[in-house]
Amino acid sequence: MAAAPGRGLTGSRVSLGVGLAVLLTGCGGSPSDADAPYTVAGLNSTSGPDGPGMALVVGVPVAIRTGSVVLESAVLVQLPGYPLPHMVAVGLVPGRGWDVVTWGWPPHSFPGETGVGTFPVRPLAGYALTAGHPIAIYYGFSGDRPGQTYYAAGIQLRYRRGTQEHTVTLYQVGADCVSAGFPKVAPECRISSAANNRIEALPH
Repeated sequence: MAAAPGRGLTGSRVSLGVGLAVLLTGCGGSPSDADAPYTVAGLNSTSGPDGPGMALVVGVPVAIRTGSVVLESAVLVQLPGYPLPHMVAVGLVPGRGWDVVTWGWPPHSFPGETGVGTFPVRPLAGYALTAGHPIAIYYGFSGDRPGQTYYAAGIQLRYRRGTQEHTVTLYQVGADCVSAGFPKVAPECRISSAANNRIEALPH
């Protein structure tokens, strides 16, 4: 695993030792609009440690090819075979830069990381997404039991084009490895082989 370019550049940024990103192909699933918002980098699977009840935050780079839409809301999508965790919050940051995985809400850098601070997250509801102006949507979710890994498959995004409402599923998988000693103790967080099989079966 290596650190990619920092925020504000095209690409992603992963904290060494505490995050993992595996790039697959694809963008989303079963949109109700032929020109729906899509994930710029395809499907990613990301993991990181966290404390009980703390938010693990997953970044979803999103764009639209033509025109504009108004974003309305987003809900978690369950990874098949695993319980749906608690959604903490969702928001967005305009621009091409994005972080694959981070922690806390509002999202900020992992302990010991410098040069990032707290992200300038805006509310998702009412934001006008236009072609040529990508955004990063950040969704946070949490688990309560130390030693347990919680999974979210991504988000279902509701948006409006003109007077018509649509939904699209944006698959960006997050795995939250809950550790009682976090952040002083940040164990290696791995996605299980069984979960990986479920992830590979997602539409992409």
